[in-house]
Amino acid sequence: MSMTLLVRYNNSPDKKYSTSTSIRSLHNSPPISLRPTYIYATSPNSEASTSINSSQPKRYTPLQPPNSKNIHTAVKVNMPFHAEPLRPNKEIDLDLEHSIAAQKFPDIKAVLQGNRWWAKEVTQKQPEVWAEQVKGQAPNFLWIGCADSRVPEVTIMARKPGEVFVQRNVANQFQPQDDASQALLNYAIMNVGVNHVIVVGHTGCGGCIAAFDLPKPTEGEQFCDPATPLTRFLDPIIRLKHSLPEGSDVNDLIRENVKLSVKNVVNSPTIQNAWEKSRKGEFRKVYVHGWLYDLSTGLLIDLNISQGPEPIVPDEAKPATNGRA
Repeated sequence: MSMTLLVRYNNSPDKKYSTSTSIRSLHNSPPISLRPTYIYATSPNSEASTSINSSQPKRYTPLQPPNSKNIHTAVKVNMPFHAEPLRPNKEIDLDLEHSIAAQKFPDIKAVLQGNRWWAKEVTQKQPEVWAEQVKGQAPNFLWIGCADSRVPEVTIMARKPGEVFVQRNVANQFQPQDDASQALLNYAIMNVGVNHVIVVGHTGCGGCIAAFDLPKPTEGEQFCDPATPLTRFLDPIIRLKHSLPEGSDVNDLIRENVKLSVKNVVNSPTIQNAWEKSRKGEFRKVYVHGWLYDLSTGLLIDLNISQGPEPIVPDEAKPATNGRA
């Protein structure tokens, strides 16, 4: 069954565009840079038409959708990111006394009790937070970081829930052949509306430390060490280590690994397409950055390797601080 979607974009209130889709795909976000403010989902059997309002950020710039002349019956469409509240049932029980894991494991019980305390505190001090969060998300940042528990992105950036879109894995890698990474980047840029992609490494990175001690691959090997999923995933870092100048240490590898992932992000189809359209004035500007987090100080260090659709020129030279913040 085919339907027609009439879309009104939030920065083009007088323009309407439509596209043909199947009813099965109505809940999927379209591959465009702007999510709609109103959607008219129609079929050829009626003259009625109904709009569905969605409060989305206004910073998106639309790509040109296809045109259509026939507008007919309305079908309700759920907008992306809106969160429906959980409704208690036999599987959704809010009472901790009925949690088997909380009964069996004190550390799990402590975490769930801590969550209740936190939610209560937020409700008392900022009661508007929950109403805002269910409306949707519009984070400005995509954080590509390490899974290390000592590097919680929202905490060390002093941000709130909803302000940072996140991918974390072993050693903050963005591998071109990894569909999960490519899909998340595309979703962040084309649907969520992220403006800054930040690859963040950190001192004491276990993935880089492990890769640093692994042997150089022999010529023609697909993987340096195919023994486990971890060593296969670390393969780019192992190869990177053996390309560094003699005398390089683990921190050199950690830094160069950030640069490698920044390069991979920049070369991704999503970023290249976004930049091409941005130069034509058809898309917002998106930037890619590389940072390091120092576990010994808690400071985020900018490696000054930021890239965007146009060259990034510093305002003016500032005096050196000899490594002090």
